[in-house]
Amino acid sequence: MEWQIGLSVGLLVYIAFVFDILGFLARDELRLRILLLASGLLLTTYYFVVAEEPLWDAIVTNGMIDLVNFTMICVVIHERSTLAMPAATVAIYERFSMMTPGQFRKMFRAGRLKTAAQDETLAVEGAALPRLFYVLDGEVEVEKHGARTPIGQNVFVGEIAFLHDVPATATVRIRAGSRYLEWSHEDLNALTDRHPAIRTALLAHLNLDLSRKVAASSPGAMSSVAIEV
Repeated sequence: MEWQIGLSVGLLVYIAFVFDILGFLARDELRLRILLLASGLLLTTYYFVVAEEPLWDAIVTNGMIDLVNFTMICVVIHERSTLAMPAATVAIYERFSMMTPGQFRKMFRAGRLKTAAQDETLAVEGAALPRLFYVLDGEVEVEKHGARTPIGQNVFVGEIAFLHDVPATATVRIRAGSRYLEWSHEDLNALTDRHPAIRTALLAHLNLDLSRKVAASSPGAMSSVAIEV
């Protein structure tokens, strides 16, 4: 069959083949899916015009594959973007730069965002600590072996207990009005077991947090307070 412009309909198949090859060579999932969708649409068009009557069986089955692929493209774009994420949540996400927006959404849903109505103690030295905290803003004070020191905001509290399943290594207090995220170890472990990539990203954040505390600590007894929270 020839189009009016003189090109063979069979050219669609060859162009679709090129898109397939490029797609299978792509390492990025989004690029792969877009190329395969382009190939699928070309094949669907081919099945529609190649014969006197459209090849409806091929059109329907190939069209369903295209629809599924398009849906997954939308999912991938959603996972990689902050579209539809409230501005306040985006502001928090910006502090978790090692996570994709999709990973952060899952982390955020697994925890709770709280504001301290009064001064609170998040951790007590030597006591079990089944929760991990991330202090977004406010005043934070760490006490260890009787020595006290303030630490900055945007810090994790209880990371040692979470990483090594040990009691809290220091007492941590926050002032009224402080905002923080809270996750139970049970919920966090369940989430990261289902999504290993989130565990990897979370561990990277915890290691970065620890390194910042080490860098900010001063020589002497107070350094151990700043390092281990």
